[in-house]
Amino acid sequence: MFRIFCVVGALLPCIILPLVAQAKWTTTNSEDALLDAREGRAKSRYGVMHVVCKNGHLDAYIRFGEVLDSSFMTYRFDKGPVYRESGNLSTDHTAIFIEAPYLFVVMATQSGTLMARSRQYLGGYITRTINLTGSASAIQQAAEYGGCDLSSTGVAAKEFVSGCGNGTRLSVLSLPHNWVCQSPQANNLRGGQSE
Repeated sequence: MFRIFCVVGALLPCIILPLVAQAKWTTTNSEDALLDAREGRAKSRYGVMHVVCKNGHLDAYIRFGEVLDSSFMTYRFDKGPVYRESGNLSTDHTAIFIEAPYLFVVMATQSGTLMARSRQYLGGYITRTINLTGSASAIQQAAEYGGCDLSSTGVAAKEFVSGCGNGTRLSVLSLPHNWVCQSPQANNLRGGQSE
């Protein structure tokens, strides 16, 4: 595809330039030799969704760009189920950190879009739609560099899901939506599709 620029009255009135598709996701890696720290970071095109892996610790957050009233967020991937999250607010109150980042990130890499909504401070709701095209490779690169395991085994080993409650542990049956909560004290299982 090409983009055509024309200037009225110019000696060469039109210039044809190739249209360069911009990447929707970017990855940056950094290393701190003093602290032996490696950090991989993937972010969406406009910096709305961030995934950070530092020395095997994964964080994910949604930056709404407005001051938020609380840390509650409602979101869904594609046309899938609606999730409700009570994460942690950033220090500037414009972003929400995901409580269960491993499961969230794996679901993001297997989806096309993410819609997230939260309540603005002294106002209505703010909704962000994030194009997840290209997120899988960018997030995987950042995770590998920072030492995070995003395989089903790694997710099940790391993740505690707030919906499970009472210290139960997540077991992944198949991502993105099938999971089981297992109590460590007994063979008490609860599972199915995420709500």
